[in-house]
Amino acid sequence: MLFSSLDDAKAYAKGLDDKKNPQDSRKLGGSAYIGQIITVYENDIVKSYVIDANRKLIEFADAAKTAESISNLSIDLSGALSTEIFERKTADTNLSNTVVNTYLSTSVFEALSNEIGLSAANKENLVVTKKDIASLAGAMHFIGAATLNENEDAKVGLIRTFPKAIKGDVAIIISTSKEYVYIGDEAGQTSSWVELGDESLYATKAELSSEISNRISADSTLSTAIDNKISIDGIKTNTLSAFHINQDDFYKKVQNNEILSNELYFVSSDYINAYDEQVKNVAEPVDASDAATKNYVDTKLLSSETDFDKKISDLRKELNDSFTKNLNTLSTNLKTDYDKQISALTERLKTAETKIEELSTTVGKANEILGGIV
Repeated sequence: MLFSSLDDAKAYAKGLDDKKNPQDSRKLGGSAYIGQIITVYENDIVKSYVIDANRKLIEFADAAKTAESISNLSIDLSGALSTEIFERKTADTNLSNTVVNTYLSTSVFEALSNEIGLSAANKENLVVTKKDIASLAGAMHFIGAATLNENEDAKVGLIRTFPKAIKGDVAIIISTSKEYVYIGDEAGQTSSWVELGDESLYATKAELSSEISNRISADSTLSTAIDNKISIDGIKTNTLSAFHINQDDFYKKVQNNEILSNELYFVSSDYINAYDEQVKNVAEPVDASDAATKNYVDTKLLSSETDFDKKISDLRKELNDSFTKNLNTLSTNLKTDYDKQISALTERLKTAETKIEELSTTVGKANEILGGIV
């Protein structure tokens, strides 16, 4: 047996450790036995060794020089060697059977490694072990579909169909395509099943492919139907565009003569701008906020002027009539007062004349009396 280093050969000679594991780099120590001759090729030097009773290596050159070593070797070979050889042969047979029955050959391992992708493993792409994925033991897994009885509740049907469900089990109700997951809070209770999703909400790949095909066909049919079907002023056009534009920008286009015949403009403004154009055929206004025509305004103004003149004339007549009436009333009242005053004055004059006459009479009598006295 050939080794590339003396240290590895010494590890091989020791055989199995306390845990029955080989100690050499190739894990061949289980086949080492006392008296076995091995070769070491190291630093371009070839040396041969024999495993002694203490499982140490003795170089053949040293053994020839040392009688004691030769004697010990002879004793070992004569006594323990036969037993060891038998045990080693038995171990070799067992090892061979183990390798054949338990371990893969190099060619089989390489083929399997390539097949499962193990050959691609490296420090950036590590192999996952069972221990690494132990935490995934509770992941959800699909257990089947349930058919409900007539008027049966979905969760009741799931309990009936899957009485031994465990946490993470996922099932589908056939009639509704809804998914439920078993959370296992209370065995046999409807609360243990929770709705997870509705498969009917999703389209299959075939359905999507069919829909895409139908839409492409419909698009082609629509394109054929409308292509060159738009005409402006009797001229066919392939395009008709609509634009949302503010009033100022649109006015600039109008001023610069940039309005195109195959474009529709939706103008945003707080008021309607006629852009120096006349507005024709406006209906008669009804509400106070309605627009009015010039004729309507002129008619209303003329009517208003006529009404105003008539009102002025009526007012003038009314004032004149009132003045005349009041003047006549005043004249009548003045005449009546004058007549009354004249009558009263006449009466007073008559009274005065009477008193004058009475006074004259009295004066006459007084004169007579005075004359008689004289």
